[in-house]
Amino acid sequence: MSGVLVTGASGFLGSFVVKRLQGRGTRVRGLVRSDVDLPGVEVVVGDLTDPTSLEGAVEGVDAIVHTAASFSMDFQESAGVNLDGTRALLEMALDHGVGRFVHISSCGVYDLVDVEVVTEETPRWPFTDETDPFFATLKPGSGEVYAYVYGRVKAEVERAVEAAGARGLPGVILRPPNILGPHPRSAWGHKVPEAVVKG
Repeated sequence: MSGVLVTGASGFLGSFVVKRLQGRGTRVRGLVRSDVDLPGVEVVVGDLTDPTSLEGAVEGVDAIVHTAASFSMDFQESAGVNLDGTRALLEMALDHGVGRFVHISSCGVYDLVDVEVVTEETPRWPFTDETDPFFATLKPGSGEVYAYVYGRVKAEVERAVEAAGARGLPGVILRPPNILGPHPRSAWGHKVPEAVVKG
């Protein structure tokens, strides 16, 4: 194919990445969880939690822009999609000689305890799961749980991307803060306000 694979191509961020790439004349393949109509995109239905479904998505692409992610507060679900899924995608990219891997991470990877100014040298969260005694002190379903789960998992995903880089996969890690904009799947445009309304 030669072109770019965008994971989460039908999602909020992924759909804007697709449009930008298409505007530059780039051939785009989109990895999505269910069959959707994405004009001008070669759609591949797959799931990050099913490594065998990634083969057809990765084969023949020059680069991958990895926007797909789970925002679940459940540690096992978040780690299964975000960490294990990304590891599988990285292995597939290495196997197929992909030329670049762009990972959309989050500024949530930083351990902000007692930190006033954040720089790229600010330490990332260590990878600990729900067996960490600190986890039990958090209010179930709260933003604290989300930050704890998402931040720690995404920090470990970054370490996996870096490890793949050391094995020959050129990578870029981007750490945006909250991304705002119009889209039905926008977390901050729809999901967070809905959660606030529900209390």
